[in-house]
Amino acid sequence: MTLKYKLVLGSGSARRKELLKFISNDFRITVSDIDEECSQSLPELYVQEVALNKSKALKIENDELLITADTIVFIEDKFLGKPRNREHAFQMLKKLSGAAHKVYTGVCLRTNLFTDVFYECTEVFFRELSDNEIYYYIDAFSPYDKAGAYGIQDFGLVFIQGIKGDYYNVMGFPVTSVYKKLLERGIIKYE
Repeated sequence: MTLKYKLVLGSGSARRKELLKFISNDFRITVSDIDEECSQSLPELYVQEVALNKSKALKIENDELLITADTIVFIEDKFLGKPRNREHAFQMLKKLSGAAHKVYTGVCLRTNLFTDVFYECTEVFFRELSDNEIYYYIDAFSPYDKAGAYGIQDFGLVFIQGIKGDYYNVMGFPVTSVYKKLLERGIIKYE
């Protein structure tokens, strides 16, 4: 496998770094500190706009391809981003308890010649959670850096009865979709 561009991950997320390694171990990391708010009310447009804004805030060289992403949880027409504090995390998890929600991740792939923006959506089904479980999870796993206040890759997985769609999208990086786009664009080649 060869890569047409040097990869740059525009994220400080340990999970995104870990997941990009499934595609390539050869990339550098840079982080923007933009405000992640935007005006879009549809979740698929929201995550794509934030991913694009993160990308625009970073500079790249002509031989580089920048990958940025944004993930949100969407339930009952409401966005659940990262919780502000313990009580906010509790409210989020209480809302998710016993219900289905959707996880949207917007991705931007950008070189100095082109920009591709797309999204992935996965439906997640939570079982009923007790208040004690929720507080234990918040206190033991500090999910303040996770959309919806949970991680599918940690103890939060015991809350989940099932998923429909890309598991890795729930972690914040739809590996297969990114890989397919890189193939379509001729960024990844097998010779």
